[in-house]
Amino acid sequence: GGSGQVPGPFVPWTLALSQLPGPSPEAAFALVALLGSLAALTLWHALRRPFGDFGAFAAGLALATSPWNVLYTVSTFTVNLGALPIAVAVLAALRVRQRPTATWTATLLVASALMVQVHLSAPMIWIALAVLAAPGLRRVPWSGVAAGLAGIAILHVPLLLSEIDSAGANRKSLLAAPPTE
Repeated sequence: GGSGQVPGPFVPWTLALSQLPGPSPEAAFALVALLGSLAALTLWHALRRPFGDFGAFAAGLALATSPWNVLYTVSTFTVNLGALPIAVAVLAALRVRQRPTATWTATLLVASALMVQVHLSAPMIWIALAVLAAPGLRRVPWSGVAAGLAGIAILHVPLLLSEIDSAGANRKSLLAAPPTE
């Protein structure tokens, strides 16, 4: 790939929240660590019903103590923010599987869209989410689909405006072939 940026404003907007009290790299690091902890708790909560307390605890602990979370939370790498939308999407997919509601359907769609703003490998996770949610997908309310699509559109408006303003420079850069020697 080229030198393009990951599409969308989720990462810079999220990190900007940590700078509201004043500029501080430590505040950004703390926010990343806090969001990672929230992701582990969300995953634990999501997995309690299907895997029991021990299975959910083991999964949450594995996420919280994974090398990426332990070694790199003192940085603001884009992918460090990826665990939270993934954990929320897993929770939503399991809820859609059990009893699809408009809220969980919209949450699943929006969280899935946020993933691609963190890492471009998100479509691989979407496959797993589709498998998780599959039993409930035929019963999802259209109002949830509409709300989710509206949320996705709102989240991607800044990217679309940027691409229009730059004549698609970021998209072209992301799709560019790596330089050859």
